[in-house]
Formats: sequence, structure tokens, C-alpha cells
Amino acid sequence: MKIIEVIVDTKGGVSMETKGFAGTGCRDVTKALERALGVITSDRDTPELHLASEQSQQQSLGSSG
Repeated sequence: MKIIEVIVDTKGGVSMETKGFAGTGCRDVTKALERALGVITSDRDTPELHLASEQSQQQSLGSSG
């Protein structure tokens, strides 16, 4: 299941967290939301971001022999 969680704190600060996206797919999906919400003060990668590239490397290593 793919989830985009948007949290607005009591001071109006907004944070967004994606779950269930492998690779950079989360960035593609949240791009419009980020533009609508305004200035991004920080961006933190989740372990899932690296999942797609790790799987690709494993497939390449497995098929080379």
C-alpha cells in the first residue's frame, strides 16, 4: 500500500512522509504537493529510496555469471 502522510502542526508547519514507495517514485508523487505547500526547509531520504537501486544491483550481479 502506498501512503502519503501530511501533518500540519499547531504553528502551521507541514511535514510529509511517504510509505510504500520504492526508489524515487515518492518524489515524483509528492512534487505537486510540495509546490502547493510552499518552501521546503528540509528533505530526508527514507530507506525505501535506496530499495530500487539495491534491487537493480543485485539483479545485475546475479545475471553476470
